[in-house]
Formats: sequence, structure tokens, C-alpha cells
Amino acid sequence: MTFVVYTMVGSLLMLASVVAFGVSQGTFSLIDSGTSDNVWIFLGFAVAFAVKAPLFPFHGWLPLAYREAPVEVAAVLSAVVSKTAIYGFLRIGLPKFPEPVDDLAVVVLVLAAVGLLYGSLMAFRAPDLRGVVAYSSMAQMGLITLGVFAVNDFGLDGAVLQSVNHALISASLFLLVGMVERRCGTGELAALGGMARGRPVLATVLLVAGMIALAVPGSATFAGEFLIMTGVYGEGWGYAAIVALSIVLAAMYTLRLVSAVLHVRPGSAVRDEALDLRPVELGLVVPLLACLLVLSAWPALVSESAFPRGDDTELIAGGSR
Repeated sequence: MTFVVYTMVGSLLMLASVVAFGVSQGTFSLIDSGTSDNVWIFLGFAVAFAVKAPLFPFHGWLPLAYREAPVEVAAVLSAVVSKTAIYGFLRIGLPKFPEPVDDLAVVVLVLAAVGLLYGSLMAFRAPDLRGVVAYSSMAQMGLITLGVFAVNDFGLDGAVLQSVNHALISASLFLLVGMVERRCGTGELAALGGMARGRPVLATVLLVAGMIALAVPGSATFAGEFLIMTGVYGEGWGYAAIVALSIVLAAMYTLRLVSAVLHVRPGSAVRDEALDLRPVELGLVVPLLACLLVLSAWPALVSESAFPRGDDTELIAGGSR
């Protein structure tokens, strides 16, 4: 119900903005319409996208929905649905509202930075697997938004690359969380532990996913975060410092998750007879991780094809900065 209420309010705001924008332009075609300097219309779109992401402070539905939904639904919400917000900013917000974007960029950057730090700290404190992955997803959406509203080549390329990275890694982690919950009956970190013993496939897959999630050098996530940090540095060194701090926090909560599941002393919910990952489960997770490994070797596959240099880059930037 919380998710529905948040989504409906955001959708109604966007519907009102669509109508107002279409009437002001004389067309409802994004291709044929021009730009607008109406701040209120832009805010209607922006709030709707912020709810969908979610971005701070519109994230109230996130912990409830991600914890209560079936793990497959949580994976889709985190990996796919949240990315529609980034697509909306890139396809509608920046090119159609260049002046409002320029005027409100600092506000959005500050909120994104706050969300990045808040999500990272909450992920580190979360007592359960879903909470860690859910709040880390919120933090990553704040990071991606920083790249978008840097409105330069580095920031935009990094935002698109990190969107793809996060979609793949969050889906992988949520699916792995479901597999652990199915074996142990809980996702509480205090009740887990020691699952690496006798389950080498689970340990290997979770370690690979964890190493990519914490953005080790050479990974696709490292490339995306470095591009965003470079792009947002032009808006102020403080934003780049926050991104750097968030990378450290991401390493802390990711290692905490991996350690709580695989290492330490086996918890009360871990049964000796719990099976290793089965082929059908590997068929879900391994292709996602394989895509991340390919992007780690060739991040330009996404970053350089997202915005071809020239007219398209100027269209996205709206010529405002």
C-alpha cells in the first residue's frame, strides 16, 4: 500500500506535468516539442522520477517494499523500475527543461549527495540482507543522479554506465539473497554465517558479486563511479569527496554482507544439510555476472555508445551549461 500511494502521487504529478507541457507546446510529441522554462512543470516530472528511483527524501516506500515483496519483484524494482527515473531525467528533464535544470541543479545535487550518504550508512546498519541491498540501491541511485546533473560528458557517461552496472548487480544480489533465505528461512545477518563451508559454488558466486559491488579497480562499477566522480568534480570538489566517501562505505557494507553470510561462526538458521546452488539457480545469476565481467573488460561498450559526441550530447545537455 505504501508503494502504491507513493507511486500514484508521483504519477499524478507527472500526468499533470505532461498535460501542462503538451498544452504549452501545442503537441504531446516529445520529438516535435521544444524546450520549456517553466519550473513547476519540471518539478512535476522531477518529483515523479525521484519517487520512482527513489531519491532522498522520497524513499519512504523503499525499505517496506523491498523487504516485503517476493525477492523476484524486489530484483525487478531495484534493477529495472528504478532506472525509468534515470531515463526520464535523461530523455525529458535535461533536454526539455534546460533552464530549470540549470537553476535547480544545485538543489538536486545536494539531495542526491545526501541520499548517497544516507543510503550508504543505512545499508551498513541494516540488520538483514534485504535491507543492505535495498539501501545500497538507494545510495547508488543518488550516485547516478549526481552524474546526470553534472551535465557533462564524464557525468552522463558514468551515469548511464552505472545504471547498467547497478541493474545487473542489484538483480544478482537480490536473487542470491532469495537463495540464502530459501535455505535458511531468514535473511537476518545475526542468524547467518559459515555458509562457505560445504557450499563452494555459493561462496564463489557471492564473492564475485560482492567484489564487483564494492567497485574494485578493474570492475565495471569502478569505471562508472570514477566517471561520475570526475564529472561531478566540475560542480564542486565537495561532491567528489562525498562520492569517494561513499565508495569506502560501499566496501564496508558489502564486506559486512559477504562476511555475515559466508564466514564467521554458523548462525542458528544455518543447517548443515543446506544444499549448494543448483544449476537452475546458477542459470539465473551467472549470466548477469557474466555481463558485468564483459563490461569490466570493455566499459566503453555502454559509456561511449550512450551519447555519441556531437549533436546528441548537446541535445541532452540542453545547451544550458
